[in-house]
Amino acid sequence: MRNAAACFRVGIALGLNFLVVGIVLAFILGGIIGLERQKRYIMAGVRTNVLVCTGSFLFVSLSIMMGQ
Repeated sequence: MRNAAACFRVGIALGLNFLVVGIVLAFILGGIIGLERQKRYIMAGVRTNVLVCTGSFLFVSLSIMMGQ
């Protein structure tokens, strides 16, 4: 019983680390895409791309986590 509980705690910690790192990475990459688009005077700028990238990451990762 103790081993199962320890594995469960490790799984939660890895899942939270994955989410935090993924959100930060999606935020940064979305910002880079947004800066490039804003530099070319295209309508969707930094904020839009950051929100889209972060939201997409959360939607996909939470769907995967719910399926496990």
